[in-house]
Amino acid sequence: MKTYIGERHGDSALTRVLVDDGTVRAPLGHDVKHSPTGFEWGYAGSGPSELARCILIDYLEGAGQKEEMDWVEANYQAFKFDVVAGLPKEGFELTEQQVSGWAEAKGTAP
Repeated sequence: MKTYIGERHGDSALTRVLVDDGTVRAPLGHDVKHSPTGFEWGYAGSGPSELARCILIDYLEGAGQKEEMDWVEANYQAFKFDVVAGLPKEGFELTEQQVSGWAEAKGTAP
């Protein structure tokens, strides 16, 4: 099971998001659409949009098929408002099960 980990360094705006799959902890891939400078969370803006979209892409393991990417594009803004905007600004852990639970509760599970 994957866990998405958001870290904020000190009082700065420097953030990073890691994916821990139980064996390896690596940076979340950044497929740029809204925020070329990176990810944010705890409010509803371009950085959180980017994070929501990239978490869903990773959740679907790269969204390699058109149907998967269509699902990401149709749902990432709702995921931002429902989940990412409410994450604690100081940092977070979000499990793959929580992402799956959100998709199932919305009736949009891929």
